[in-house]
Amino acid sequence: MNNMIDTKNNSQKRNAPATIWDLMSRPLSDFDEMFRPLSAMQDDFKIDLKDCGDKYELHADMPGVKKQDIELRYDNGILSIKAEHHTHQNIKDEETGFLIRERSSGTFSRSIGIDDVDPNGIDASFENGTLKVELKKIERKTVGNIEVK
Repeated sequence: MNNMIDTKNNSQKRNAPATIWDLMSRPLSDFDEMFRPLSAMQDDFKIDLKDCGDKYELHADMPGVKKQDIELRYDNGILSIKAEHHTHQNIKDEETGFLIRERSSGTFSRSIGIDDVDPNGIDASFENGTLKVELKKIERKTVGNIEVK
């Protein structure tokens, strides 16, 4: 019977708002998890950028994003990616009978400096939550000695 009471009290504590005493008694490693929902909406998409010789290939994982919500821009050597995201999570607790529906939305944005790209040679596609961008390179003039006359 004591175990049942302890379990009930623990579940009540989990659902209750944190007090200053709760925060001060937690190990520092718990703070990362506590603030994860806030940080998850900021700039939490990952990219891979690959040099393929004559072009660059960029892959960006963008969960919860729709194609029409993506804004891609190349200006003065900076590739900017911005997107609205919407995520939904349904959790059912059989023990209490509650159905919790959590959702979040926000904006992803990243900027990458790549200055040897042909602005007219950029192709982008979006499929299954992954943005793929191909950026054709322009040939840079090599620096050499200039004869002074």
